[in-house]
Amino acid sequence: MKTLSENVVLADVERRLSLLTPGSVRRWGRMTPHQAICHLSDGYRVGLGERPTSAKVSPMAGLVRFMALHVITRWPHGVATMPESDQERGGTQPVDFDGDQSALLQLVRRFSGETKFSSHPIFGVMPVSDWMRWGYLHADHHLRQFGC
Repeated sequence: MKTLSENVVLADVERRLSLLTPGSVRRWGRMTPHQAICHLSDGYRVGLGERPTSAKVSPMAGLVRFMALHVITRWPHGVATMPESDQERGGTQPVDFDGDQSALLQLVRRFSGETKFSSHPIFGVMPVSDWMRWGYLHADHHLRQFGC
């Protein structure tokens, strides 16, 4: 299973993020490429404890986390995100594509080397290994959304 703790996987995610352009065509969903960059940044900032969220951890969080991170290899399309990470609601607004993309690349590198994380708003408290798996799957999901 791929995770951001693997250097080769991290390098591939960075390469794919660099392929994303303002003109990248989405295959599903409503996000623009620029919104996806800001959405991914918001997600990494949540994990790093730099962005608050309205937690909706359920009693089934452990099972849901296991399924999402270890059983389902590709996340389904159309799953609603938290308002704080939705660029049409409360997420970080896109400003400058190149600057936002550069900031995301730096954030991914920092995230991949982190050892302390906040609680995930849906999955709850997770070990570093699960955060690294989540970090890969979240990026992969949105990069595939734009064919990258």
